[in-house]
Amino acid sequence: VNGTDWGIGDNDSLAGSLAVALSAQKLLIVSSINGLYEDGQIDDEGKLISEVGDVNAELMKYCNSDLSQYGTGGMITKLKVARLCRLVCIETQIVNGLTPGMVADALSNKKIGTTFLTHKSCRLIKNRDRWILSAKTSSASIMVDDGALKALQKGSSLLAVGIKKIYGSFEAGDLVEIVNELLESVAIGVVDVDAKELVKVDFKEQKGVQVMHADNIMVLV
Repeated sequence: VNGTDWGIGDNDSLAGSLAVALSAQKLLIVSSINGLYEDGQIDDEGKLISEVGDVNAELMKYCNSDLSQYGTGGMITKLKVARLCRLVCIETQIVNGLTPGMVADALSNKKIGTTFLTHKSCRLIKNRDRWILSAKTSSASIMVDDGALKALQKGSSLLAVGIKKIYGSFEAGDLVEIVNELLESVAIGVVDVDAKELVKVDFKEQKGVQVMHADNIMVLV
């Protein structure tokens, strides 16, 4: 089943949402490549990264995609899904499904492909947060400034004036990742407005415009 049939941008995001909703211990992403390679290589000439402890901006540069282009599918989306899952105690592993026995080996916890370890301070999430993460997933991201980040950590809603940049597109009701200026995940939540409406006016001029309500935001850091 294609993720777009479910109103979700891609199969990786759909798999991540299901893993969270079902409280899975592990997410297995079966792909046509062996895993994440250094320098963006996708064949035997590149060096396979077998284990990842932190999905950060430095790691993102290994993808064959500019960081400002958050499209659907591809390694960028796989990394975003892995980054979310590791924060809620779900190990993620990318393996090549075209290689015989790979899936069985992965399910037996063999060191193949690329494994993304859970965060050292990962936490089991509450039912309320699980409901938030079960919303329609978008591959877009919203970058916020330090002031907005501090407000989110204190339990406030996300206002347009705290946004620095929007990557990709989303519609009202979508689940969207919030990142800091280093492109690190800081929160995730359900948006109240469409991206195309937000970008019509400079963010700093949209005083009082609510992008995410506090009740629909799950702060990760």
